[in-house]
Amino acid sequence: MEDAAAISAYVRDSAYWEYQRSEAPTPQQVEGLMQWVVKEQGSPTRLMYFLAATHKDTGDMSAKVF
Repeated sequence: MEDAAAISAYVRDSAYWEYQRSEAPTPQQVEGLMQWVVKEQGSPTRLMYFLAATHKDTGDMSAKVF
């Protein structure tokens, strides 16, 4: 849950939504998703994974498209 603020900032970046058909989620929606992800990660029948790429030197996420 400590990553919720960073994820919220990441998904609000305009580069992230440039080719999406919906709008950026609210911080409350991101927090709700994070709560669900944390709860589900302990499931023995886990089928969904949320992964993030981070900068090796800082650990920060980036919405930049390469």
